[in-house]
Formats: sequence, C-alpha cells, structure tokens
Amino acid sequence: MILRSVMRHIQDQNWTAVAIDFVIVVVGVFIGIQVSNFNAARVEAANADSYLQRLHQDVSDDIVMLQQRQALWARQIKLGREALAATELRPGEQARAWEIVRAFHHASNSVPLHLRDGTYADMVSSGQLGLIADTGLRDRATLYYTSSWGIDLSSIIPEYRMSVRRIIPPDIHAHLLLCHEVEPPHRHILTDCPAPADENDLVELANSLIADQRLRGDLVYAVSVMNTSTYIVDGVILVAAAELQARIDDALSADEIAMASR
Repeated sequence: MILRSVMRHIQDQNWTAVAIDFVIVVVGVFIGIQVSNFNAARVEAANADSYLQRLHQDVSDDIVMLQQRQALWARQIKLGREALAATELRPGEQARAWEIVRAFHHASNSVPLHLRDGTYADMVSSGQLGLIADTGLRDRATLYYTSSWGIDLSSIIPEYRMSVRRIIPPDIHAHLLLCHEVEPPHRHILTDCPAPADENDLVELANSLIADQRLRGDLVYAVSVMNTSTYIVDGVILVAAAELQARIDDALSADEIAMASR
C-alpha cells in the first residue's frame, strides 16, 4: 500500500508527498524495531526471573539438606563416641550388647552430600548465565556451584564401613537396615530399633567389636571426618548458601520493582 503511494507520488513528481511517505516508512520501521526490542527485553526479563526463582528454590533445598545432614552427623558422632567408650560386657548383658552393636553400625552409615545444581547447570549449558544482570550475583553463584566442597563420606571413610560390616553377621546387618527412617529427598534418621528376637549371642558380637583395635582406630578416624564435615558445612557451605540466597532475593526484588515501573 505505502509502496504504491510512493510510486504514484514519484510519477506525479509530488516530492513533498514522497518525503512524507519516506518519513512514515522510517517512523514505522523504527517503531516496529522498538516494539520488537521491548518484547524481546520483556521475554529476557521473564526468563531471567524464572531462572532466579528456580535458583532460589535450589539453594533453599540445599540449606534444608545441609541442616538435616548436620543433624545426622551429630547423631552418628554421639553414637561413635558411645561405641568407643564401651567396655567388655559380662554374659547376659544382651540389652546393653545390642546398644553397642547398633552404635557401631549406625556410626558407619553414610549418605552422599551433593548440592542441587540443576538450574545452574542448565543456565551454563544453554548459555543463559548472562541473563543474570548482577555480575556479583553471577560470580557468587559460580563460586558456590564450582567450589570443590562436595562431601561424600562413603568415599572418605570406606575402611570403617567395610571393617564393621566384616564383623557384624549378615542377618544382623539386614535387621539394622530397618533401623532407619528415610523421607526423600533429605531426611534420614537413625532409630533406636529393638534387637532381633532370635539373637542370643549379642554379647559375644559386642565384645568382638569392642576388642578390635583396628576397627576402633577406623571409627576414631570416621568420627574425626564427620566432625570436620560438620565444621565445613556450618562455617563455609551454609554461609555461602545464605549469602547466595540473599543476593537472589535482592535481584528478585529489583526485578519486581523494574516490572512495576514499566
């Protein structure tokens, strides 16, 4: 339509009309580009907000997981110390024997600790990390997710786990596997479950555990590792998670203000 009008005005040598048509075309193109840029900016802002919301949820889940893991380690450290403090039992002390066997076994429990990094990995792999305009937040997220502070006790203290399982008979080990309360994804509680009803030689088993000096050395090391892991989680990872969460909160608040002003 506009092209036909321009051609007619040129044929008529109506240069004023041609100039007006040209201005209309230029202004129309400019407005179209601006609208397109505005829509693209809105889509980009919405994507950034979505990623920030997901990142916030990941960090919140990390904090819950870390706190529950601290509670598990505290319980295991307590049981490990009780096992190390145990002394030889006399015949007939079945109840006490079971407490000792259970303590030795529970102290060997291990659940890998991994940060929930799905959103961050998605942003990196898709090239969307730049959507986070706050470079400080971006750097903090990168530091949080790429630092080598993942703790996997099953790979750190394998000796004690293997040693105690070599001494505890398979049927008792199978019974001890029922002495857990697990609620995915994070909650793991070691329970004071009763002894197997058909076991009569628990005193002998407990005394074997107490007397094994190599096992005791491995347990000392395991307790030390859990103490160190607790320190790292409490003084480093949880602090980093809280700081990252606060920066995400600030970014989300800034986005809300920016969206409201448009």
